[in-house]
Amino acid sequence: MGDTIKLATYNKFRDDNKILIDEFEKIKDSIHFKAVRGKKESFYVVKKINW
Repeated sequence: MGDTIKLATYNKFRDDNKILIDEFEKIKDSIHFKAVRGKKESFYVVKKINW
């Protein structure tokens, strides 16, 4: 038997996790995405995560 993930709406998640989200907003998070084909880098993107 597998695990179950319960989904919530965006608004409910924000309401239920205010402290967690406040902590996230203090951190300068970003995501780095690099696409590579063979030995050449196709593109590299860095984006800030807006919590």
